[in-house]
Amino acid sequence: MAVAESSPNVWWLAINTQTTSFEELKHRKVVAQGWPMLGDLSALCRFVPAHEDAFKAAVQLFGEVECTAYDWWAEDRKPTRTPSVMWNLLGLRQGDVVVGIEGTTVRGICELPFDACESYQYHGAYDYAHTVGHPVEWVEWNPALGAPPSPPKQSVNGLRQLRSEREAVLEAWRRYRS
Repeated sequence: MAVAESSPNVWWLAINTQTTSFEELKHRKVVAQGWPMLGDLSALCRFVPAHEDAFKAAVQLFGEVECTAYDWWAEDRKPTRTPSVMWNLLGLRQGDVVVGIEGTTVRGICELPFDACESYQYHGAYDYAHTVGHPVEWVEWNPALGAPPSPPKQSVNGLRQLRSEREAVLEAWRRYRS
């Protein structure tokens, strides 16, 4: 009996233009998030996907130990938001589709060729140090793909699922690949 393929998830990836850009991620061929001071999180992959609470607690602890000297750690709910963003990043699966946005501008789309934990790399020299998917082939969103999905009215924090126009994004990606 054949196992049915599960449908991929679709994600928003926030790209903070104060610290990186869509062009940089495209050049590096990665899906990435910041907080380089957290250090290498590869040891936490063993918690994914079954132990979300333990994973988030570990990221929280890393942040408290390594980042509390930085004003930005306490700003904007990073102590509680960062663990969720890192959980989402390392929980990406092969075949998931990611839509990159700068603010509320849709910039591009890609598909993960590998599960995140299989491809995770830490590049501390970059602000977006936590990378997955290499080599990801980012495609700039253009009219041939159709209308871009409507970004949230408020910018996305990190990485979160794109739900309302999921099927339209998947269809645009299928058309592009064929």
